[in-house]
Amino acid sequence: MDSSNNLVETTKANNVVVVPLNCGGVDQKDYKYICNPTTLKCEINNKEGKMLLSECEKSCVDTKDLPDLMIEKFTADKPTLKPNEVAKITIVEKNIGKSKADYHEVSFEINGEENKAD
Repeated sequence: MDSSNNLVETTKANNVVVVPLNCGGVDQKDYKYICNPTTLKCEINNKEGKMLLSECEKSCVDTKDLPDLMIEKFTADKPTLKPNEVAKITIVEKNIGKSKADYHEVSFEINGEENKAD
């Protein structure tokens, strides 16, 4: 906006007017952090940084201390199904990581259709 409250075009892209908006007091300059994979510390990197400091601190953790889930057993009570027939599928997970795995969903695909289970 100019001093007379007129909307001023700032950038043109493919004949579209782009107007910068600020929702919630976050400036583009705040998105400047990157996780250093060697030190696992959040660092300012004005060229490659794309995270807020709070986002960086959540994602920049040592993966050796995280849970690591693997499927230990995947079984069905029927080897084949007729149309509209129901089978019970059992999925057993094992945590081979170093910390507790919180609640999560398991998703799997059968004949191209994605399914989810608690």
